[in-house]
Amino acid sequence: MNSPFPSVHAMVQELGGSDEFWRADSEAYLLGLRRDKDTTRADPWPAEPKFPSHAYTSRFQENDLRAISDSVSAWRYAVGDTAARQVLQQWIAVQSGSYVASFKEEHPWDHLIGSRLRCTRRFIFHSGMDRELPDPVSFVSRSAKYLLTFFYVTMLLCGCVASFWALLRARQQPFLVVAALAFAYGLLVHPVIFRAIEGRYLAPFIPWCLLVSFVMIQRAVQRLLPQRR
Repeated sequence: MNSPFPSVHAMVQELGGSDEFWRADSEAYLLGLRRDKDTTRADPWPAEPKFPSHAYTSRFQENDLRAISDSVSAWRYAVGDTAARQVLQQWIAVQSGSYVASFKEEHPWDHLIGSRLRCTRRFIFHSGMDRELPDPVSFVSRSAKYLLTFFYVTMLLCGCVASFWALLRARQQPFLVVAALAFAYGLLVHPVIFRAIEGRYLAPFIPWCLLVSFVMIQRAVQRLLPQRR
């Protein structure tokens, strides 16, 4: 990721959070990585803290995380002041790097497993619009939202069932194993390996999901039709 604050993005990964800085409910946004231009001040800090309880360590509490966020925001609107930006960037790098080291030391489970489980849950289990459509989605009618959610859930269930079915029939249909593994790869590689949950990461693997689902449904229909004759 081309960012002046890679260690802040590492903080988001350790938390199992969202790196979608354009979304107001993401951890990246909360840490000051906002979408607006450098010359625009960031939105006020939320009235209530949004960091999860597992985010804190003995060295970093709410005020410490808030200081990092405020410094990132200060860097963004310190346009023209190169010296101030360099000082802020160095301080942010030191503090966020220290936080990551502290988190790994005090929360080894969250570092190795918990953050990946959170990313996987947020990457897969949502309404079908939180990751696939831009924010906000107010231009979509309520009925269209329900339809999109139904399509996403149906596609996901069919893809998972069809992939399992294809793996069980690997000898009879080896070509379907490729599609099933490709879909499984798309579901798991980004949240588990890279701890990244943007919807665009899943989009290239949707055709594999549709392919294996279509073949499974077709075979099921072929088996049922002769019984009705």
